[in-house]
Amino acid sequence: MSERTPDPDVEQLTIWRNVLDALGQLDAAWGSVVDSSEDSDGEAGSPPRFPDGLALALTSAGMKGSQVLAGLADALNERSGEDFSEVASAQAEVEALWNAVHARMSENESDQD
Repeated sequence: MSERTPDPDVEQLTIWRNVLDALGQLDAAWGSVVDSSEDSDGEAGSPPRFPDGLALALTSAGMKGSQVLAGLADALNERSGEDFSEVASAQAEVEALWNAVHARMSENESDQD
């Protein structure tokens, strides 16, 4: 008899659906940033300027997002039956970089107070 993973329950499916929805919202929001930075010829331009404090807030969000993507890569590597080990490793490195930048920016922010 083969070992079979039980089907996810409704709560688990809802959780994963929420993750997919959040990633879709993130993609749409980033699309708005890209669209707002196009020049008159429709070419990619510079992103809009950041108001005061936004860089730190975006760095914090980037750090959290990298944690999510690292966790997602780990889950896919562990549960999908496919090899996501390279993606998981790369995401762990990206997560560490975001964490380091956030720590540095937070320290710089507190030094200015």
